[in-house]
Amino acid sequence: MSVIVLIPAAGLGRRMGGTVSKQYLSLDGRPILAHTIALFDSHPRVDHIYIIAPENQREFCQRDCIEPYNFKKVRDIIIGGAQRQDSVRNGIVACGGS
Repeated sequence: MSVIVLIPAAGLGRRMGGTVSKQYLSLDGRPILAHTIALFDSHPRVDHIYIIAPENQREFCQRDCIEPYNFKKVRDIIIGGAQRQDSVRNGIVACGGS
């Protein structure tokens, strides 16, 4: 059985009131999302990682949060939905779930 991790990163962070979504804020020189991915990428039981992000942030996510860190288990960036539950559903469907 494969262990798949879905990381919902499609939020806009409206409550934080900043111009940058919180998942992209820098922490110790890396975006917070990159720290999250690294945790799962290094876990021996995790087989695949899918990131769920807004369509207009897909390239940024790939370029700034994934590629520089050579993560081995990230399989795809899935486009999020209108609400968090829609985004998670998109992730489950994209991974072959229902």
